[in-house]
Amino acid sequence: MSKLFAELKRRKVLKVVTAYVIAAWLALQMADMVREPLGMPDWVFQAILVALVIGFLLTVTLAWIFDFTPDGIRRTPAAGDASDHGFSTGRKIDFVIIAMLLVALVAFVGKDSLFGRHKAPSTAADADVTKSIAVLPFVSMSSDIENEYFSDGLSEELLNMLANIKDLKVAGRTSSFYYKGRDIDLREIGSQLNVNHVLEGSVRKSGNQVRITAQLVSVADGFHVWSETYDRQLDDIFKIQEEIARAVTAALKVTLLLEEDQALATQQALNPAAHSMYLIARSRQRERGLDNLEQAMHLFENIIEDFPDFAPAYSGLSDSILLLSNNHLIIPFAEARGKATPLIEKALQLAPFSSDAWTSKGFLDQQIFENSGDSEYLASAEAAYLKAHELDPNNAQALYWHGILMDATGNYKAAIEMFRQSLKLDPLARIPRYRLALDYQQAGDFDKARAALEESFRLYPDFTTAKAAIGTLEFSLGNFETAESILREIADSPAGGDANIYFSLFAVYSNVGEYQLAMDAIEKVPPSPLKDGIDKLLAAQQSHDIGVLLATTAELAASDGSPPQWKILAAQVEYLAGDFEKSRQRLAKIYPVLFSDNPEVNLQRVLPATIAAAALKKLGETEQADRLLQLAQAIYES
Repeated sequence: MSKLFAELKRRKVLKVVTAYVIAAWLALQMADMVREPLGMPDWVFQAILVALVIGFLLTVTLAWIFDFTPDGIRRTPAAGDASDHGFSTGRKIDFVIIAMLLVALVAFVGKDSLFGRHKAPSTAADADVTKSIAVLPFVSMSSDIENEYFSDGLSEELLNMLANIKDLKVAGRTSSFYYKGRDIDLREIGSQLNVNHVLEGSVRKSGNQVRITAQLVSVADGFHVWSETYDRQLDDIFKIQEEIARAVTAALKVTLLLEEDQALATQQALNPAAHSMYLIARSRQRERGLDNLEQAMHLFENIIEDFPDFAPAYSGLSDSILLLSNNHLIIPFAEARGKATPLIEKALQLAPFSSDAWTSKGFLDQQIFENSGDSEYLASAEAAYLKAHELDPNNAQALYWHGILMDATGNYKAAIEMFRQSLKLDPLARIPRYRLALDYQQAGDFDKARAALEESFRLYPDFTTAKAAIGTLEFSLGNFETAESILREIADSPAGGDANIYFSLFAVYSNVGEYQLAMDAIEKVPPSPLKDGIDKLLAAQQSHDIGVLLATTAELAASDGSPPQWKILAAQVEYLAGDFEKSRQRLAKIYPVLFSDNPEVNLQRVLPATIAAAALKKLGETEQADRLLQLAQAIYES
């Protein structure tokens, strides 16, 4: 190790890295490691992480190979010949550097900062509410899968109607649906969800006829507080929902406010056919996954075509498009943004007091912020989530997405509070618990992080993402054998591992010197746009040819729908190659605010601001460069 350090120092690697503030950034990644993006595929966020870390990789690699002299770039002379036994010293160094890159795939960018600026809004779960209920999924008595989606949607609609009643505590949708198909004692359900009653029932749908049976049960003694069977036409579905909601509130002696009473009756203004299709579309969207999201998108499109005034379909379609773009990269973000923006505008025009519509607007603005770094959209997303919560204090989804937004700004303390509040409303939701664990890791509370991950895996044994996060946690603590055992078990399971599993295994094997096993792991990464980009960049890096690096990063930056991080990477390589003007021009197109008279630097812009400052220095624009460096330094120090 001492020899490696001496060689790094001789080649001025440490000096170069420090100059660009990249070493501090990567050290922060490795210190705060153990963050694996998403409980579901989220390639855009992963691509951001990869691009940022590859930027570090290229800085170190080029500094190792080249020296920057008054006469231009020159290859650094070797200190001596490397041994030809197996992997050379240079080859080992490549492995260590690339391992750092791949480990950082499961790390967050940033540091605990901006603390105390945000506070999670109070929720209905905070109130001292003794009247509480969980709406369990109504059982579909038909074999048709579409009828099952209808039954699930009906249960969710009842849950939403009851959740809007201030004097009633209602367990969240994910927690209630956790019990679907499970034979669990009602007393245990009441204890886990902290509720006194459950509403359960069944649905039989045949053509335009529907039979719905509902019963309200006390979890303390199993006593049926109320029950009813409805044999109606499908056109009466809203009337049935209203009657059930009113019967529940009466049985629990809940006093409805005037606006709550009116809200129960408002549902009947919706079109029954559109509403039936909407319940199916929302259920598919809840399931996530590429196929379900595509089907949900098409269903929402059909609803809008046939029933253009059905407001919920517009926000539902917007969410589906953005999720397909964000989670699966099958829609370039620029295209997704162009489609989603008018949909949200229409949703809010038709239903300005819809909490769901404001939540969807927050999600859209959040995606724009994460892809552009524009603080205007950060503020807009926050305002939308707060509006959604004001309209519906039981909206756990708004709290969860708001927490992710806080993660994106580096405000992990606020994110932790958002996730906690979301879990109060929806205590068995797996993704908020998972994200809470990752933020505990960021805060250095590894015991809480491990406990939350283990609880997630206990509740959802098929949730291998949580188990993999335990493996990366062990890796970050230096427990390589434990990490390898956990990750290998997942990779060897019938379901197999995803990209993050193999990236993590590559890092583990590289750190213990098992280089062939490391290469075997990286070759098993499933094909994806992210994998294609990584392969190109790693091939360019290993070529040790700066021309190849320039061409590769420029190609990635120019690709359709490429995130700004690929463009930042191209600008960084152009700077390292000495083309300072081109580097500046590229950054100016993405972040013109950095070159204004009053530049603004936040966590999203700190890396491009640092590169821009370095380029401006070389171009003699020292005043603007100093402004950017001071702003960037303030972010790092915070």
